[in-house]
Amino acid sequence: MKLLERDSNITQLNFLLDKIAGGTGQVAVVTGPAGAGKTTLMSAFTEEARTRGVPVVFTALSPFRQGLHQEPGLGLDPGGEPRVLCVDDIHHADPEALSLITRLAVEAGSRPLLMLLTMRPTRPTHEEVLAELNGLAHSRHLRLRPLTPYAIRQLAEESFGLSLSDAALAEAGTLSGGNTGLLKAILMDYQQSLERLTGTPGSAGLPVGPTYRSTVLDHYFRLDTELRRAAQGIAILGEFSTPRSAAQVAGTTVEVIDQTLQVLTSAGLMENNRFRHRVIEEAVISTIPSAQASALRIRAASALRGMGAPALEVAKRLIAADDEHVPWSDSLLHETVIQAMAGNDRHLAVSALRLALRSTSEPGRRAAILTKTALVLTAYDPELSCQYFHEAGALVPMVDLWVHHPTALADQMIRRGRADEALEMLAAARRRAARGERADHPEFTAARLLVLGEYPGLLGAASAPGEPPEPEAPGGQLPDPTAALLRVLTSGQADPEAVAAASDALYSTPFNDDTAPSLCAALAALLYCGERPLLRGFLDRLLTEAEWQRAPMWQARLLSIRAALALTEGSHYAARQAAEAALALGSPQAFGTRIGGPLAALMLSTIATGDLDRARKCLDQPVPPELFESRHGLPYLYARGHLSLVDGRSDAALTDFLAAGRLMSAWGIDHESVLPWRLAAAGALLTRGRQEDAVQLIDQRLDRLLGSDQEADGEGTSNVIDSVEQHNSAREHVFAVLTEAAQEGQMFEAVRKLAVPGPLPPLEASAARYRIEDRFSHYLNKLTHSERRVAMLAATGSSNRKIARSLSVTISTVEQHLTRTYKKLGVTGRRELRAKLG
Repeated sequence: MKLLERDSNITQLNFLLDKIAGGTGQVAVVTGPAGAGKTTLMSAFTEEARTRGVPVVFTALSPFRQGLHQEPGLGLDPGGEPRVLCVDDIHHADPEALSLITRLAVEAGSRPLLMLLTMRPTRPTHEEVLAELNGLAHSRHLRLRPLTPYAIRQLAEESFGLSLSDAALAEAGTLSGGNTGLLKAILMDYQQSLERLTGTPGSAGLPVGPTYRSTVLDHYFRLDTELRRAAQGIAILGEFSTPRSAAQVAGTTVEVIDQTLQVLTSAGLMENNRFRHRVIEEAVISTIPSAQASALRIRAASALRGMGAPALEVAKRLIAADDEHVPWSDSLLHETVIQAMAGNDRHLAVSALRLALRSTSEPGRRAAILTKTALVLTAYDPELSCQYFHEAGALVPMVDLWVHHPTALADQMIRRGRADEALEMLAAARRRAARGERADHPEFTAARLLVLGEYPGLLGAASAPGEPPEPEAPGGQLPDPTAALLRVLTSGQADPEAVAAASDALYSTPFNDDTAPSLCAALAALLYCGERPLLRGFLDRLLTEAEWQRAPMWQARLLSIRAALALTEGSHYAARQAAEAALALGSPQAFGTRIGGPLAALMLSTIATGDLDRARKCLDQPVPPELFESRHGLPYLYARGHLSLVDGRSDAALTDFLAAGRLMSAWGIDHESVLPWRLAAAGALLTRGRQEDAVQLIDQRLDRLLGSDQEADGEGTSNVIDSVEQHNSAREHVFAVLTEAAQEGQMFEAVRKLAVPGPLPPLEASAARYRIEDRFSHYLNKLTHSERRVAMLAATGSSNRKIARSLSVTISTVEQHLTRTYKKLGVTGRRELRAKLG
């Protein structure tokens, strides 16, 4: 039998064997921790002794076999022949056996007898026996040392065919703690892991698998009952174990705990009074019966609370105990939830709340716990969160919940399409709060703006016409980033103040469950403002934080915005990836009305990349009817229209585009930055050959764009005349692009490029296949120069007063020119005039 680094021990034993041949008796005591190789050394030596013709008597003790009175051959041989007497694990011997062993060892000095004893001192009595044996003149004490790294490498190569790196070699030594049995288990697990991936990797990649765990339990069950009970208390307390607390939990004395720590450390299972690996701790705990383990965990929780340990550690023991009869204090529950959320462990927070809920029947406290649970689940499972809010509302007035959590509850109502009810509850909550300390709390305003930003159709009922509900704030600052979204929606412009408000909020506000809804609104405002680089940077940061916080629904909402951003940039594959990732993070019920955004992005991106089958599958996903009452219904209609267009159903496409336009007009958010529905509808009309109607929509869009530019640049005559010429040139360009897209089936990409903010095409832009203005130029030839000037200004939408001021004539003169113009051209008003002159 090959031994590693035990040659010197074999040499010493052979020397003693030679001495008994001369009639001098010897005693050798081999000590070392469990797994050090004591029994292996004894077996190797007995083989050599038998080879040399020396009789060997061998016996082994155990917890189940502690006596020696009936062992044959243990007495002194009256014949005087040399022999070897081996007793393994004498630390298991009962008092009578120890007395017999001691007596034989004393008398062996006068006989040709070599007594080879192995022991692992675990009790004071063992130390006394060892001291007495070592005091004999003919006794030798052999202490087995842990294997060196060289021996570990040799064992791995020769016995297991493994080549260990230096890091793995060091890790093997650390995990085994010098225990040869544990070392072999580690190497065996490593060998098996090369064939299949099993086990829990250590820091150097060595797997800690089933063989290691089984070997740990072998050593554990070698302990007597009292030490095993002490080890259980230590394992339950984990890293917070102290001799006093472990004694309290295990129901034993500090002296027994100290003895257990010494034994486990010598066996290589512990280091610095801590188990070397969590697998060892888990293995010990797994041996405890369920009821006993529950009682130990409850005592451990009490001990930890008394020690001032973190509430989270106390909660872990109580959760594992799963005893609903153990009451939770409000302070413990509050601290547990805060610490769990700070560590991004929502599951632990919810487990603690659910167990605390089971332990109380008082309605007010149950409502508080249910509300906390709902808030924790908001970003993880909104549907389940909503159920908890409902249960809390059955115990206390729902309006009281709205007083303290308006944003969270408003966000739930937005998702479920109940915006009008949300506004009513916010108003009621504000009235209730007016009698308390939360009167005029800014969160009520923020929640109200959040609802209106998602459901702009309620703007008319919530505020004066044309004015977003924006309460006054000190210093003229916006009270909440959601107000920035409303300002952009209603103005349709990249308002610098709105951009600044959204950016400031995104820079200064930490991302968490309370602030996420408002920050998502700020991101939407930047998207509508066309602030792409700024938006991209914020999205990258917030997505990282949402992932780190394990908030899948916030991730989904952020990914939906990223998909919309990618679409505007023409990054269709990135848009598809973001949209699919968003939809994979939650159920349709969890998205609610917000599912329109990612579904629309997925439809449009797959249309753009030619995967029409995937685009059509998006229509298989049912959407709530309330979707079309929210702003998220607009991109869905737009995307569905484009899908109908590529499928050759231009009538259905036109219906969706016009429906989106009607909603936007009714809501007061009919702006190109929100949705370019006029371009898409014009494209659908061109596919049907309805050029006249298409031109009217193109004109409407250009009039709105040029009107904005005209207000910004002034209203001088030259500017107005230039705008008319620019209008005609731009109209030709848009008509040409849409006509070509209609023929090639690339309408979405054509509209996307046309909708990109930027300067209108120059006057020398290439003409369409036939110029639109040629169809109306003969009308201009019927007018005088003065009439033409007035007519062109009137066609741009200028009032008579503006025309008079621009041309430095009287209003009466303008009216006379228009009267003659109407008669010559056969029109009855400005609308028909614009259609004639373009």
